[in-house]
Amino acid sequence: MRSVVLNGWPGNKEELPGNVREYWCYRDEISSVDGLLFKALKLIVPQSMRKEMLDRIHESHQGIVKCKQLSRDILFWPGMSSQIEDKVSKCSVCNHFQRAQPREPMIIHEPPDRPWSKIGCDLFEFNGVHYLLSVDYYSKWIEAAKLGDITSSNIICHLKSQFARYSIPDELISDNGPPVRMFSIQ
Repeated sequence: MRSVVLNGWPGNKEELPGNVREYWCYRDEISSVDGLLFKALKLIVPQSMRKEMLDRIHESHQGIVKCKQLSRDILFWPGMSSQIEDKVSKCSVCNHFQRAQPREPMIIHEPPDRPWSKIGCDLFEFNGVHYLLSVDYYSKWIEAAKLGDITSSNIICHLKSQFARYSIPDELISDNGPPVRMFSIQ
């Protein structure tokens, strides 16, 4: 296939060798760089390497969706998605844990009838600084407070400050979990 890319594609698909015909509809996107073939920015995996690449894609047993998602960003070959689906669906480890971890059902909240009666809040970290984020379910108003520390007394103090400004909510929704680290883009 490299020679076809370097020498130019023929006028019609029938003039190509059988193993190159599957790339006909992608011919305008294929290029050669340092002996490697790329479809746009994705590395084209030759037939001889596909089994190994499937094994590497699947070695972390992250499931069909995640394996396809990760591989689509960097690799390409015709039929790659269906081959990943086939590989993961036949994996006994993936099948065992897929059943053991059913999806959590989505909790639907009734919309409140007035502002600041139902509040959602969570902690997060951004650039090494902790924040408290509160969102009003009625108006989607967002309040963010920079935290000096993430002790419960400090968080309660910041929530009381928000409640003093907007009113005490009827319901406060939180995941009761630790703060999530967010990374900055350099």
